[in-house]
Amino acid sequence: MTFTTKSSQPSLSVCCKQLLACLWIGVCLFFCTSCDQNSIIGRGIINKSEASLIETDTFTVEASTVLADSVRTDRGVTDYLLAGQYQDPTFGKITATSFFRIVPGSNPVKIPDDTSVDSQTIDSLVLVLGLQKFAGDPLTVYPNKDVTQTLLIHRLTEEVTNSIKYYSFNEIAYDPTPLASVTFNVAKLKEDKFLRVNLTQLAPAFSTEIINLVKDGVTTSEVFQTILKGFALVPPPNSNNNVIAFANDNSTALVVHYTKTKVLENGAIPDRRTPAVINLFPGISFHGVKADRTGTPLATAMPWTPLLAKNMNGNAYMQACLGFYTRLTFPTLKNLKKLGNVLINKTILHIKPALNSTEGYAVPANLFFYESGANSKFAYQTINNERREKLISLDGTNNPFVGYDTRDEEYEVYLSRHCHALMSGDKTNEGIIVVPANNSFTVNRAVLSNTLTNTPNKIKLRVFYTIFK
Repeated sequence: MTFTTKSSQPSLSVCCKQLLACLWIGVCLFFCTSCDQNSIIGRGIINKSEASLIETDTFTVEASTVLADSVRTDRGVTDYLLAGQYQDPTFGKITATSFFRIVPGSNPVKIPDDTSVDSQTIDSLVLVLGLQKFAGDPLTVYPNKDVTQTLLIHRLTEEVTNSIKYYSFNEIAYDPTPLASVTFNVAKLKEDKFLRVNLTQLAPAFSTEIINLVKDGVTTSEVFQTILKGFALVPPPNSNNNVIAFANDNSTALVVHYTKTKVLENGAIPDRRTPAVINLFPGISFHGVKADRTGTPLATAMPWTPLLAKNMNGNAYMQACLGFYTRLTFPTLKNLKKLGNVLINKTILHIKPALNSTEGYAVPANLFFYESGANSKFAYQTINNERREKLISLDGTNNPFVGYDTRDEEYEVYLSRHCHALMSGDKTNEGIIVVPANNSFTVNRAVLSNTLTNTPNKIKLRVFYTIFK
C-alpha cells in the first residue's frame, strides 16, 4: 500500500527547486549515518510544497535458496563439537560427527610429585563433555527433544592437524569398533551442563592403557598424541533425536582421577585421602555434517544453483551447518529513478519465518547480510591482504547482524544506504545473501515465505522516500 503527502501551495523557480533538492539530499545523506534507525530522515525540515513524502511496501522481493559448495568447521572458525542425528521434514536426515585431538598440558604427562603424601593412586579415566554456551541462543540441543539419546565414542586412527582446513564434508579415519557407547537423558544433560563418560567402566582396556602411560610418567606430550590421536563422537546409524553442541574449551577434557594418601605414623588406616585430577584438554577439532535430502523440497539442490522461491511453493530456506542461504533481490527498486529527484529516507526489510515452520525447530538467533553478484555467489573484497565476503553496512548500528525479535517473530533489517545505492546505480552487486548466525554452523534453520499472495509472513520491503519537484 502507498501513502503520499502533498501540498497545493505555489512552487519555487526551477533554479531554487534544484538548489533546494541538492541541499536536502546533502543534509539527508549526512544524517543517514547518524540518525536513529526508527526515524524518517528530514521529517519537519523541508517545505512540503517542494516534496512528496511517500511510504510503500509494494516493491517486489525475489527470493531464492542457494547451497554453498563448502562450509568450514575447524577450530578457529568454530569452537564447538556437533554430534547427533535427527530427521527434519524439510532438510532431511541430518547427521553430525565431531573429531578432536587431546593435548596434554604437562610435559612429561604424569601425576605431579607431592612429597607431603605417602602414595598417589589413579582411580579412573573419565571423558567430560561440556555443553556449548551460545550467546543469545540457548538451544545447544537441536531440535530440543527431551529424550534418551546415545552417542558412540571412537578412537581416531588418523590425526587431526592444524596444517589442514576442515570442512563439513570432511571425515577422518577412526576405529570402527567404538570404545564406548554412552546413553543419557537429554533433559538431565541440559540441567547438568556436562556429559561424563566413565571410560574405566565402559572401556577398561583403553582406560588401563592411558592410565599406565600417565603412571609411568615417561611419555612426552608429543609422544602421547601419537599414541592417542583423539576421539570421534558419532551418532548411531538409525537414531532420530538431537544434534548436540559440545564445547571445545576447558569444560571438555579427558580427566585422570587419582587419590593422594597420607597414613599415620604407626601405619594405621589412612587419615587423609585427597581426590585430584589431571585434565587433558581438547585441541584441534572439526565437525562433519551431512544430510540425506531424499524426498524433501531440497532434494534437487546443487551448489550455487539458485532454487527460486516461486518454484518452491513460495519458500526459501537457510541452515548454516549445511550451507543453505537465502538470496534476495529487489528488481523494481530502480524504478524510483524514473520519478525524478528521489531520496530514500528509510528502508526496512521484514523477514518472518513461514507460518507453522518454527514449531519444534528454532530459527537462527542472528542473520548476517552479504553482497551477491549476478552469479548468486558472494561478492568479495580485500581487507589487510585477505579476501573476505563483502558485508552489507546496516543503518543505525555498528553490528553487522540483526537479531531475531521473539516478540514480533521477525528479523527487522534497516537497509536505507544500501537500497539508495541500488536505486542510484552506485551499487553493482544487486543481490543480498542472508546467512544464519554469522555462518557459525549451528543447526538452527529457517523457512521463509515469499509467495506472490499477500500472506502475513511474506518477506516485505518497506520504503520511505522523498520526491523533489
